[in-house]
Amino acid sequence: MGCSFKADHVDAALQHIERHDVKFVAISRAPLAEIAAFQQRMGWRFKWVSSHSNDFNYDYHVSYTNNEIAAGKVYYNYALSDFVCEELSGNSIFYKDAAGNVFHTYCTHGRGDEMLVGA
Repeated sequence: MGCSFKADHVDAALQHIERHDVKFVAISRAPLAEIAAFQQRMGWRFKWVSSHSNDFNYDYHVSYTNNEIAAGKVYYNYALSDFVCEELSGNSIFYKDAAGNVFHTYCTHGRGDEMLVGA
């Protein structure tokens, strides 16, 4: 429910985000067809892409391999912790410079991702 609740607030925030030359993109491991169907059902308009066939979620420590799960400990929010779920939330901020270089400048996991939910 948490991810959907947060997503319910993104479209309203987009007008403010985009005025500052910032883009919002949601990424999920589900295949794109599943994402598109769910997005349409929910009426969400923000850009949503799939990481189904790549390691993006694993690279940013919000999805876990079978080996990590079997070990019982996963790296999440900059620390090893007990495994609780195969998928966890995370927000990353990237900056692309004029030369096209992309930098990972900020991220937050667990608590701290409420920034997109209006008060």
